[in-house]
Amino acid sequence: MVPKFTVGDLEDLKTQYSEGRNALILLARAPELGKVKTRIATEVGAEKALHVYTRLLKNIVSSMSDLEKSVRKIIAWTKVPDNTGDYPDWEHWLQPEVDLGDCMQWAIHNSVALGAEKAIIVGADIPDISQDRIERAFDTLDYTDVVLGPAADGGYYLVGAKRDIPELFPDINWGGTDVLDKTTESLQKTGISFQLLDILSDIDHWEDWVEWSGRIKKYTES
Repeated sequence: MVPKFTVGDLEDLKTQYSEGRNALILLARAPELGKVKTRIATEVGAEKALHVYTRLLKNIVSSMSDLEKSVRKIIAWTKVPDNTGDYPDWEHWLQPEVDLGDCMQWAIHNSVALGAEKAIIVGADIPDISQDRIERAFDTLDYTDVVLGPAADGGYYLVGAKRDIPELFPDINWGGTDVLDKTTESLQKTGISFQLLDILSDIDHWEDWVEWSGRIKKYTES
């Protein structure tokens, strides 16, 4: 069963934060040495892996700084870090200890329970995520049940909905290369409408980081 906030938790959160028409939830790991970007760590070491993850996290947080005020911005951490003051415009939630599918269902359920009309989830591994893409995803939910941002590795970097949709998170291998295909198959079987955004690549390996960093440096210097 997917964990949900208790009634008391929800009332406390409603008191602490104003309700937003839309909710953006960033699923993130606490930036700790040896706990993030483990594939990169095996290639170049844990310190460089932590540097990459920290930069990616700062990148997506800063890129959302100008989202309209009606968007409720939430970081759902695996472990809430001590430096939450570095993210002053964001709420800080603690993820339940469940698999990724159940965690995403938890995030959407509780965002809607707190008053959001639309909820969108993203991860911290997509460096080219942008405010424009997030706003486009929210707009897309005006005419469809679900929005998905396909990742180049066969998964997705963004998922959004306006209500609980169990079919959106089927019982699948969340680390596989067919996550997007399995998800859309599940939605099609039950007649739930969805739209796909453009494909983006994530940073899984050191060479991915080197390529993206070089591209950004060239862009900013041009």
